[in-house]
Amino acid sequence: MVNRIEKALTFAVLGCRFVSIFELMISNVAFRYLQTFAHEQAIQRAALIYSDGRRGTKGSRLEWLEGKF
Repeated sequence: MVNRIEKALTFAVLGCRFVSIFELMISNVAFRYLQTFAHEQAIQRAALIYSDGRRGTKGSRLEWLEGKF
């Protein structure tokens, strides 16, 4: 009986560790995806600002996309 309880507790602890490691891996992947997505958005915004500044248009495309123009 005691042996069964020890095995059950060991299994539960190992299961919890596996789940926490799995969650950590998922959160790490999600964070990297969001970081990459934010970086790409920043590059696109900078490219729009740069291209609009060179053309000298009235109301930049960035302002138009954000609904300010």
